[in-house]
Amino acid sequence: MNNKCFDILGRVLFSSLLLLSFFSCQKDEIIPGDNNYIEVSAHFIDDVEVSSMDFTNDALDMLLVEVYKPSKGLLKSTNSEQIEMRAYSSEEKYVEFGNEHGYAFDKQLIFEKLMSSYAENSGAISEYENTGMMPEWYLEREQYVYDSLFSNTSQLKAALVITLFEHPFVQGSGAGSSILMAATYAFMPPGWNNRVSCVEFVGVGGGLHIYDKTFYRKKKASIVNWGMKHINLGSGVNDKMSSGIRFL
Repeated sequence: MNNKCFDILGRVLFSSLLLLSFFSCQKDEIIPGDNNYIEVSAHFIDDVEVSSMDFTNDALDMLLVEVYKPSKGLLKSTNSEQIEMRAYSSEEKYVEFGNEHGYAFDKQLIFEKLMSSYAENSGAISEYENTGMMPEWYLEREQYVYDSLFSNTSQLKAALVITLFEHPFVQGSGAGSSILMAATYAFMPPGWNNRVSCVEFVGVGGGLHIYDKTFYRKKKASIVNWGMKHINLGSGVNDKMSSGIRFL
């Protein structure tokens, strides 16, 4: 096996280990729904574990990360999930958490600030809202900025694409219609604004930043999970995606 093969294999294992590092938790609460279970295993503010009530009261305007993972001990016939809810009171602490686990949250903050500001100041938002069309010059600029920050031809991505579904996944019923997301959505395709209830990373694993407004404004959460499985979004994110950034 040549050095290139070893390098690719090493990167796949590295991506797997990054996601595996999140798999420790203790049970806190379970939210059932039809044939689904979303189990909130733990709440953290600035990496300190807190109660669900304190998290709800204190984390409203903080930077949020939701780590989704399979739930242990529930029947395999259900689509069971655990969510580790994390909130950060400053960009520095948020970026530090990302760096610790290999997530480029610093680049995400740069991207969303650059592109939301550019969209507002250049008139791209006004043109889109008035015509329903995105100016080509904005798309070219966004592609350039995204590639400059996130793309690296020598690095194997954890996910090839992200599949977005209209309904929560139910065993035996599926998750309804779907669309693919390659890298970014400054705005959702026609008919998909505030419609995403479930995501699936096509690959080893993946990460997705979800925003409640177009052009990467009003960030809701960052979603992290293994690939090739349905991830039903929690109530704070379900049906609230108006734009998004893939980061793994």
